[in-house]
Amino acid sequence: MYWLTAGFVSHGYDMRWLHRQIVSSNTYQRSWKPNETNGQDRRNFSRSIPRRIPAEVVYDGLKQAVAGSQQLEDVRNDLARRAIGHLSMRLAGTYAMHVFGKPDRAVNCDCERVNQPTLLQSVFLQNDPLVEQRLDESGWLREIAALEETDKSIERARIVRTAWLRTVNRPPTPEEADRALRHLAGVNSLSEGVGDLLWALINTKEFILNR
Repeated sequence: MYWLTAGFVSHGYDMRWLHRQIVSSNTYQRSWKPNETNGQDRRNFSRSIPRRIPAEVVYDGLKQAVAGSQQLEDVRNDLARRAIGHLSMRLAGTYAMHVFGKPDRAVNCDCERVNQPTLLQSVFLQNDPLVEQRLDESGWLREIAALEETDKSIERARIVRTAWLRTVNRPPTPEEADRALRHLAGVNSLSEGVGDLLWALINTKEFILNR
């Protein structure tokens, strides 16, 4: 910790340098999967502890998952502006933020935020009109629908891979890809099928947890 503090100061308080040191460290990159020696350890950084991502990150992740290709840069720039202190309070009191534990900032204490997973959060991601609206208005799904009208030979495997990267930040396994392609083959339109995949991926533990 002292080394990291000194390095942060000597590099002119460069946040990119700080983040790079943290995410490239052995401690940060340890697996979340426990073994016979660290299954009960939650204090000594012998493994990563799965935890739910904060409310704001859930919302931002949903926005990025459904954004059109031309919208992604605007979404990233908006995230960058908020990361350096220009966080809009427009969503602070909304039902979605409350469900995922964003504090009202009524008191000056980190304990006000709740990062524990709840059944209500699962119900929200599965059924809330906000999630449905995001999918219905998805720029990416509209792009797929427009492309489907002009090009019947769309590479579906590439779209499946993109859906996984947009939501859980990894390519699908062969089994996942095969199952997704079978689903796409049985729906009325490609955009409808990809919307189903996005909804399913958003409702996975992998989307909602930081591992």
